[in-house]
Amino acid sequence: MPNKEPELVVTVKDKVRVLRLNRPHKKNAINANLYTGIVQSLEEAAADPNTLIVVMTGTGDYFTSGNDLSALLEGVRGSTSAETSGTNDNTNHHSMQEMQEKVSSGAEMFRK
Repeated sequence: MPNKEPELVVTVKDKVRVLRLNRPHKKNAINANLYTGIVQSLEEAAADPNTLIVVMTGTGDYFTSGNDLSALLEGVRGSTSAETSGTNDNTNHHSMQEMQEKVSSGAEMFRK
């Protein structure tokens, strides 16, 4: 029976935003939909003054097994568009790097 929940479950409570990868049947392997959702959620968190902490976790026994290679192979066999192949490296990398800078800056506050 397929999972009816979205592949990325986002909850916010007490200024903590939790991003839960929800593909346990694939050991939470990250596909194009997850990359898009993660980047969008990180951008929302960065813009939200009520989000102080972002936690990423996974459903089931695994956080993530990494990239979903079967989805990447489908992109190679079929379309070569970034959307189909599961990677838009420049956009994803820039968004994650920008969020990392904000996370690192926030961590400095707690070291003092």
